[in-house]
Amino acid sequence: MLDTRYHIIYLCAVFLMLGFGIIIGESLLGPVQVKQQKTALKQLDARVSETLADDKATHDVLSKTDAAWDAIRPRLVDGKLLNRRIALVQTSDIPDSLNDARDSVTTAGGTTVDVIIGPNLQAYTPDENQTVMDEITAADPSASVNPTASDAHTEIVQSLARILTQGTSVHSANAEVLRIMQHHDIVTVDGDLSLPCDTVVLCGGSSVSPDRLVSAPGAADSEIIDAVRESTPKHETIVGCETLTSASSFIPSYQESGVATVDCVDMALGKVDLVFACLGGTEKADYGMKSTATRQLPETLQNMGAAL
Repeated sequence: MLDTRYHIIYLCAVFLMLGFGIIIGESLLGPVQVKQQKTALKQLDARVSETLADDKATHDVLSKTDAAWDAIRPRLVDGKLLNRRIALVQTSDIPDSLNDARDSVTTAGGTTVDVIIGPNLQAYTPDENQTVMDEITAADPSASVNPTASDAHTEIVQSLARILTQGTSVHSANAEVLRIMQHHDIVTVDGDLSLPCDTVVLCGGSSVSPDRLVSAPGAADSEIIDAVRESTPKHETIVGCETLTSASSFIPSYQESGVATVDCVDMALGKVDLVFACLGGTEKADYGMKSTATRQLPETLQNMGAAL
């Protein structure tokens, strides 16, 4: 669908050029050249109309298919994430990535908590990060003794990962550490983080093109993935997802980190895929509709279809 839009833009640009050519040609060129340009303009107008009609037809088919998937989705995922606590970590500037992920997980019976990464996690200078880390260390002296932390920024990310995987009631200092992070606009939490989360879903992708991003696509996500893994070396379920319409995809970054991915969480198919990706095991895969995806259906559903 995005390729079609670019095609339409290109045709419109040529359309305008021919239009200006006719205006100029009427005063500078002979009637034969002007007639040729008018003919070409009429042909181009027909191509634009045809392309727009094809785009609408494709969109209509996609909408109907999505609606069909959405109708059967509750039965396909019913109870599959029951008793699972899932942290939805939004690193994207597209709110729908988190909202759609939440819809996916809760439909399957999972309990979610929204963790929105604030701008200062990446924007703070080394000195500002150290100031925050000094406050965190005062609340939790153990937070600054991790030998793998290369700087204060890394220590902050590791502290966040511990909050996600430990909760705030099991390790009481985590509650104060979380308060400090919220005060500095490093993170915003909506939901109950008192208990540990057994699954982390990163909601990424960006509405900004890659050349306009301040850092590499998915850079913050990779840091969080590494920190979560370090906090739970024996058990980890991490998934990265984004919307189909993201201008900058974080999927390649997620794949480099070796986590399951879903590239169309804004579609019913992607919402089904996300549930199975959260189950881990053989369901860990790169799902979706982009070129980076390796499959569209979870193995369990595909095997079920083959058995019918």
